[in-house]
Amino acid sequence: MTQPAGAKTRLVTPRSRKTIEEARKELREALALAPWLGAAELALARIDLRLKDPAAAQGRLKRLVSLDPSYLAAKRALYALDARPSP
Repeated sequence: MTQPAGAKTRLVTPRSRKTIEEARKELREALALAPWLGAAELALARIDLRLKDPAAAQGRLKRLVSLDPSYLAAKRALYALDARPSP
């Protein structure tokens, strides 16, 4: 079925309305199943930062960089965290 010329198409995507705690729980479950998922560990570090826990985020990022020194996103996040002024 074709649309008439000039018709607008709207893309509807379902949006997840998960809370931070739900996201944290799912990421931890993913890491339990696949501990090599660096993206899940990085996401947890970002959640820690959002929840104002830089020490936990720093620990996660240091562990992640030690496991995979080539993971550039983790290195950048750790550098940005280290460059932040202390409260």
